[in-house]
Amino acid sequence: MTLDTTETATGQGTETTDLRDAFRHGEFDIVIQNPPYTRSGADSNSNLPKSIFADKKEASAMQASRRAQGRRLGGNNPGAGPDFVDLADRMLKRNGKMAFVLPVTAIMGSSWQNVRKLWAEEYHDVLVITIADALTQNCAFSADTNMAECLVIATKGKSKNTGRATFVCLERCPDGELEAQEIAKVIFRGNDVRQLEDGINRGNPIHVGDDVIGFVISAPLTSGAVGWPISRVRNITTIQSAYQLTNGRLQLPRQKAVIDLPICPLSDIAQFGADHRDIHDPGKRGAFDIEDGWPDTAEYPCLWHLNSSVQRSMVVLPDAHAFIRPHAEVKAREILKRNSRVHFNIDLRFNSYSLLVAFTEQEVIGVDSMPNIVFKEKRIYDYVWALWGNSTLGLLCYWLICGKQQAGRGRSSKAALESMSTLNVRELSNEALTNAERIFKELKDQKMLPFNQMDEDPVRHELDRLLLSEMLGITEVERPDVHEGLALLRKMLCQEPSIHGGKKSKVKLDAH
Repeated sequence: MTLDTTETATGQGTETTDLRDAFRHGEFDIVIQNPPYTRSGADSNSNLPKSIFADKKEASAMQASRRAQGRRLGGNNPGAGPDFVDLADRMLKRNGKMAFVLPVTAIMGSSWQNVRKLWAEEYHDVLVITIADALTQNCAFSADTNMAECLVIATKGKSKNTGRATFVCLERCPDGELEAQEIAKVIFRGNDVRQLEDGINRGNPIHVGDDVIGFVISAPLTSGAVGWPISRVRNITTIQSAYQLTNGRLQLPRQKAVIDLPICPLSDIAQFGADHRDIHDPGKRGAFDIEDGWPDTAEYPCLWHLNSSVQRSMVVLPDAHAFIRPHAEVKAREILKRNSRVHFNIDLRFNSYSLLVAFTEQEVIGVDSMPNIVFKEKRIYDYVWALWGNSTLGLLCYWLICGKQQAGRGRSSKAALESMSTLNVRELSNEALTNAERIFKELKDQKMLPFNQMDEDPVRHELDRLLLSEMLGITEVERPDVHEGLALLRKMLCQEPSIHGGKKSKVKLDAH
């Protein structure tokens, strides 16, 4: 038996079957798979590196065959999962259906964007199902998986609803096969599914008996690095508010009328600092050696570590310093040109960290999880953007696009963040910018609670109030409904399982 053949059971025993004849491309009506997601060298349950192909004798031949297929859907090391989607696409005939159990990163991670592009542009009747439980092991559809997963069903070929999908978010895993069948009936019999673009509504609730255990909503699909955000969401109002905000419309729960806001992609107003591998990679790529600590004689101070216990107020201190490596002077000088005072937390733990944007009083190198955000007019926009990034609206924009596969944690990539919607600070008036600098100086040293406690954080409340009133011109006197809506949105976000992560204990600032 070779890689191209298999043994097939018959009434008279077994016979050798040529796989190339038995499984031809473009002939299948349905392909259902729950493939392995592993990346080479990764295994969450072992300290030993794991190969995608376990049989060492055949691994090299199988790797060669894998490369020969072209890996059309592979991205930046997403593992083996996209190859199985690629195979299913090759095997299906037009109007054939694929059904997959995949990690949630398939619909959110930037490394899976080629897979999402395929579904968004070449398929129709796309259905995505996730579970919004606080514990990721309860968000899995596989029996032996402890990570959040999604079900994706899609029909090959373009049709009138190509570019859209029906998203289902369940509050919990179905309680047995009977309940799962009832949920499936609700999903597939659903008519007039509400659309994400329609504004603030409940979506279509999923009833099982007297209980509402989730919702269904239709949404447009993107095919870039930013994923499909309706994943592990319990309250659809949060996503609808976020979607409206990314399109330049402030529309909050209980808000009476929509307000236009200057919103743009982050890449329109700023760029990231150098990649951390260019800064301190142990090989030839890194331009600096970095040591912990920040002596007052440090020539190149750095912000390297995430430390929730000391990084509670917007202004933080450097925690390391760098030395230019021999013969790396030119590269180091280019990196130093992108120093800044503003740093973005790309590995945010909602239930322990208080800052999405950290501010240093001097320009320092941002390393690893705290890269620099660099504005052309640094001193003008640093203050207002630090305020925006730590407000509820700033968090909302980030939560929309970050990965939600781990409990209480939202990690993202620079590629996705470049497309993240943010306040277009260039369109603010001089008065608003002046107010922002004053407000920042008033609040910069005030300690804030983690984001999962922001509904009870007086500093975050004051930040939100001043952002609306004195920077965006939405006062409490003229628009009390907006301020009330933002307070309700804060509470809704704190109740999202992907934000609180099931954490029961609370931070008390007087203890820090």
